[in-house]
Amino acid sequence: IVSTQLGLAGIPAIAEELIISRDIELLRYTQSKLHITSVSTAKGIELIAAAKKEGLHITCSVTPYHIFFTEDDLSNYDTLLKVFPPLRTKKDQEALIKAIENGTVDCISSHHIPQDWDGKTIEFENAKAGIASIETTFATVQHMLPKLTSEKMAALFSSNARRIFNLPNASIQEGGDAELTVFTNKKTTCLNVKDSKSKSANSPFWDITLNGKILATYAKGKANINASSANQK
Repeated sequence: IVSTQLGLAGIPAIAEELIISRDIELLRYTQSKLHITSVSTAKGIELIAAAKKEGLHITCSVTPYHIFFTEDDLSNYDTLLKVFPPLRTKKDQEALIKAIENGTVDCISSHHIPQDWDGKTIEFENAKAGIASIETTFATVQHMLPKLTSEKMAALFSSNARRIFNLPNASIQEGGDAELTVFTNKKTTCLNVKDSKSKSANSPFWDITLNGKILATYAKGKANINASSANQK
């Protein structure tokens, strides 16, 4: 309905749901493993939940922006909100949030897709899809699901993906290279173009205050302290 009102070609929910249904049938036939990323519809989540209940080896992830924005946010043709799969209805958004809470969703995938200025400063139908979302991913999830425990958050962002893709388990031990993120749900994130570390500026989250903040990251033993958090205890 919204795409029709805006005069844009739509990508209806059934386009996603048919592919998920087909792939589940193939999974059932092959008895293999399947991971579906960026699920955006209530029916898609319902199909995956049913397949899990059946005992099939299926996992899935959702993006932070599909649980924050809906198709109603497209009324001003903001190309920063052009993504693939597209933003869905409020009902779909609520289904995704519920699926994270009840464990149907295994991972949060940032789907960080930077685009250049030319790719976004153009008519909506010709704009490139994607959001530079990695700097706001944690805060978006924390903001929309404030009751998630720290353990659940760590599983969604780290340990579940390691298990699904057979990656080595991360550990914290003396003498080892630190691979961890320090976060808090007691502070807020408000990203703007000036403070962003990205070379791309295609984020619809500019100047939006989100609950939750990354204080520091450690990768291969090297620390990256959030400058605005350096003096916080």
